[in-house]
Amino acid sequence: MTDPTPPASSWDLAADRFERGTWTLRLTPRDGEGPRLDVTLRHRPVPGVETATEGGDTVLTVPVPPEALSDGAHTILVSERKTGATVASLQIVAGAPLAEDIRAEIDLVRAELDILKQAFRRQFAGRD
Repeated sequence: MTDPTPPASSWDLAADRFERGTWTLRLTPRDGEGPRLDVTLRHRPVPGVETATEGGDTVLTVPVPPEALSDGAHTILVSERKTGATVASLQIVAGAPLAEDIRAEIDLVRAELDILKQAFRRQFAGRD
């Protein structure tokens, strides 16, 4: 049986910001240089990513592709090439239809919580 726990990253996220369609990350390697990185959207490489080194840190500049700025939820993922360990992610959520989806999900979670509360109360009813 394989371990479902994702591998730990060899990087620490020192800082990040999202401004004017560009996501900038400052990453500090835990040991030495740190492994090579991939930046993807829907399992495809994000074009135009720039990498620079500043004071031992790696700075990634990621232009957010236009297809990530459309209705729905989109995730840009920075991961280690060799292990697939997630280093950082940027979630973008947009569009009116999504608001309805989120409300429906919240209603479902509330209903499931009510079921769990009832089962919990039945299980421990009469115990002091």
